[in-house]
Amino acid sequence: MNSKLGLGTKAGYGLGMAGECLAMNTFYIFFIFFLTDAVGMNAGIAGTVSMIAVFWGAFTDLFAGLKTDASKNPNGRRRPFIYKAAIPLGVAIFLMYTDWSVVSDSTKPFYFLVAAMIFWLALSFTDIPYLSLGSEITDDYNERNSIRGIANIFNYAAMILASSGTLTLVSMMAGDSGIGDTGAWSKVGLIFGVLVLAFYWIAAAATKGKEVVSLQEEEAGPKTSIVKGYLEVLRIRPFRKILYYTVFAYGGVILFTSAYIYYLYYNMYFTDAQAALVMLIYCFMVMGASAVLGYIKIEKKNIVVSLTLLLGAGMIIAHFTGLNTFGLYLIFFLFALAISAYFVQIYSMVYDVCDVDAFINGGGREGVIVSMFYFVGKVVGGVAMAAVGWILAFVEYDPMLLEQAAKTLTGISFGALLLPGILAIIGALLMIKYPINQKNFDALQKATEAKKDGKEYSVDEFKELI
Repeated sequence: MNSKLGLGTKAGYGLGMAGECLAMNTFYIFFIFFLTDAVGMNAGIAGTVSMIAVFWGAFTDLFAGLKTDASKNPNGRRRPFIYKAAIPLGVAIFLMYTDWSVVSDSTKPFYFLVAAMIFWLALSFTDIPYLSLGSEITDDYNERNSIRGIANIFNYAAMILASSGTLTLVSMMAGDSGIGDTGAWSKVGLIFGVLVLAFYWIAAAATKGKEVVSLQEEEAGPKTSIVKGYLEVLRIRPFRKILYYTVFAYGGVILFTSAYIYYLYYNMYFTDAQAALVMLIYCFMVMGASAVLGYIKIEKKNIVVSLTLLLGAGMIIAHFTGLNTFGLYLIFFLFALAISAYFVQIYSMVYDVCDVDAFINGGGREGVIVSMFYFVGKVVGGVAMAAVGWILAFVEYDPMLLEQAAKTLTGISFGALLLPGILAIIGALLMIKYPINQKNFDALQKATEAKKDGKEYSVDEFKELI
């Protein structure tokens, strides 16, 4: 395996995260907003459509993980999937933001559900192989932080386009029609679809020849039933800790991500330009934080726990005190730190779990582990997106009103700040006993090599991992 990688390989691989970010975060941030404020769909229905689509994507992730692990393609287990699946992914992004005039209002929920389901299916077979490849191109404990740090810089460079850039482009193309112009949204969907395709293809090209071994030299991943395979990886203690954290902390992330746009517009009366500026500055915050967290030599768990706790506390305080402009940027700064820790340290931890699986079960199941991680994240994300829609419907949000009722504003703050803050704190507390560190990880790798060579080894230094 390649322990050290050149900057060109890291940067090329990292561009794939720009594809994931542009595809996924545009959905999480704007899909409900597009359905309610451009298409005119009821908020509760829009939230339910989003939830069903993301749930579907969670299950297609599981299938994609098994398929890529079991592949015997002579060109590699991961890259051929990326090349092929990125094409329908780009097309689906265009369809998902296109409101065809021939589709009646009564059938629009079904149309957008189908388009979103195609999107998540294609994303599964593009992104799961891409993320699994990240575990294979290096086995170094700190180098994995490095590639994740660079990847997250590209991630949030694309986030500038996915967040502030989306409304800017829609407004430019809509002219006087404003952000409710469905034709402008369709054009932006086409542009984003082409970019996502290009980013993933560059990542696949940059990592050519960087797989662990050629498939002619080593058999593809272990053949096992889907249920047995996923049950085996769920028995890995460090992996369960990551999943517990994901359920709560990542759930809070998606709540905030899907609700903050409403908070900016209605609770703080921001204009499109002001909202775009907030996200632009936030993205630069994340890029800077990712650069630091990708190379910092503090244990991964300590970074995740401390930054998530800070974010949770800040959000809860902000809900009860309200936010001025300075307070808003402070919350986004804390969110930038915590989300950087998630995309750098947590993803690196998932790759470390692949090494634990290699010792316990023989390895070769990077796709299964990554897809289970994403399955949990998407189930949580689907519930969170639906919750935003349900909260808005419950508090009687009306997109036709420039000023919402007091009850509505309180509900928006609850969904954007208080509930995400509580979930973040729970997630951080559950992560405190995560067991992998630099010392026992190095001992695990040495024992794995000895086990493969038929030599004697001891598990005393890392028995808490198995």
